[in-house]
Amino acid sequence: MPRPGVSYEAVKSKAEELLDLGISPTQRNIRAALGSTGSMETLSRHLRQFWSERHGETWEFVISPELSAAIQVEFSRIATTTSSELAGRARQAELELEDGAVRFAELSDAHEEQGQRLRTVEQDLRGAEAVVDQLRSSDAVLREDLRIANQNLIQAREETQRLAVSVERAGILEVELREARAMLVTTQSQVSRLLDENKELRVRLEAARRTRTLGKS
Repeated sequence: MPRPGVSYEAVKSKAEELLDLGISPTQRNIRAALGSTGSMETLSRHLRQFWSERHGETWEFVISPELSAAIQVEFSRIATTTSSELAGRARQAELELEDGAVRFAELSDAHEEQGQRLRTVEQDLRGAEAVVDQLRSSDAVLREDLRIANQNLIQAREETQRLAVSVERAGILEVELREARAMLVTTQSQVSRLLDENKELRVRLEAARRTRTLGKS
C-alpha cells in the first residue's frame, strides 16, 4: 500500500518534470525527487500506470549539450584518475612483489638454516638415543652384577653363620677334649696305682704262700 502523502499524482508530476529535464523517471530518481518517501513497490505501481496512460507515447531520452559535456569531463577525469591510480597500484604491486621476492629469499635462507639446525639436532638426538641405549644396557648389566653380588653376600653371610656355629661347637669340643684328656690322665694314674697295688698284693700273697708251705714242711 502506498505510504501517506505519496499519491499517483505526485509520482506522475515528478516523472514529467524529470522527462522535461532529460532524466529517466526511474523508481530511484522518482523516490529521490520525492525526498526518499514512498516504497519501491508503490512507486513501481504508479510508474506502470503513468506509462500506460501515455498510450504508448514515444519518449525520447534527450541529453542536453551541457550535460553531455559534463559527462565527458567526468569520464575524462575518471579515466585519468583511474589510469594514475592503476599506475600507482601497479608500481605498488611491483614494489610489493620485489619486497616479497626479497622476503622469500630471506625466508628460504632462514628455512635452509633451520633445516641445517634441524638435521644437526636430529643427529644429536640419535647420538643421545644411542647413549641412552648404552646406559640402559650398562644399567641392565650393573643390575645383574648387583643381583649376583647380593646373592653372593647372602651366601657369604649364611656361610659365616655356619662357620660361627662351627667355631662355637669347636670351642665346646676343645673344652670337652681337654676335660677328657684330664680324665684320661687321672684314669691312667689310677690304673697305674692299682697295677702297683695289685703287684704288691701278688708279692705279699706269694710270700705268704711260701711261708705257709715252709711251715708245713
